[in-house]
Amino acid sequence: MIDYEVLDLIKRFTVTEAACLWCEIARVTEDNRSRFLHVRSALIQAIQEEELKTEEIPQKLVERRIRSSLYDIPEPQYEMAVISRRALKAWAERNNQKPKFLFPEMREQVVSGKPGVAESSAKPQQRENDMHRLLEKVFLTLMAEYNRPPQAKDVLRALEKNLEKFDTDEIVDEIKGDAIYWHSADGNEGAMELKTLRNRVSLIKKKVEKQKLKKKIPA
Repeated sequence: MIDYEVLDLIKRFTVTEAACLWCEIARVTEDNRSRFLHVRSALIQAIQEEELKTEEIPQKLVERRIRSSLYDIPEPQYEMAVISRRALKAWAERNNQKPKFLFPEMREQVVSGKPGVAESSAKPQQRENDMHRLLEKVFLTLMAEYNRPPQAKDVLRALEKNLEKFDTDEIVDEIKGDAIYWHSADGNEGAMELKTLRNRVSLIKKKVEKQKLKKKIPA
């Protein structure tokens, strides 16, 4: 059985560890070997194609024959490459994947008072609520300044330029390119790319318009 509460404290995983956890297995057996190998292969391929950033790739010496002589040649030991939780989550999200060891909301919980009955814990995480509130704060500030609803790019650049002013809860780690990397007080991490940001800004805009309409129509 996987202890997810303990795993939530771990910030880095080897490729082999990540592949096991992705498959929700503690060890590789004949029954789960095929799925494990496929996941591990996908992770290694992403590293080789620079789609998945690593913090360390150990080297191993492999004996190779070159012409008539044998040489010890260092080669990357990809299965032992170290990847941060943040990088894994960002890559998973880009591929529309949500493994339980990276996304607590995908885990099942026992319903209080009903043993054996489970329900999805897809309840929005506090960290997401914090991020949404931060984006709404920036949106409303820019809307007052521009006298029009800002675009996602406007929100991103304003947040990047005035991070200390807007992010009083210090949930943003960095803004790199068109992605916002952030964390929560409980140690979870995430990345919001421009596509997701556009969707969130669109929802904020609809919310603001709905509030304006309510004010115009008397109860």
